[in-house]
Amino acid sequence: MEIEGRKYTLVVTSANDFDTLSLECTLDNELIIEAELVSYKENQAKIHFHKSGLSLKVVEAFINEVNKELIHGGQKNS
Repeated sequence: MEIEGRKYTLVVTSANDFDTLSLECTLDNELIIEAELVSYKENQAKIHFHKSGLSLKVVEAFINEVNKELIHGGQKNS
């Protein structure tokens, strides 16, 4: 995801401190924001901020990516 000329990396992982998958957003290999993907079925996530002072554009773009993951990531290809 690219915002304001900066490239953020997104990855879905189970290597976290939660009992569920999470979507991690990093900048220069630093974890800045993470979504604990609580329920794909009910479209629920908990957002964890690991860095303060993030621009609203970054937060909004990340929330949109979380929503896409919850909608499309939980579906299996036929």
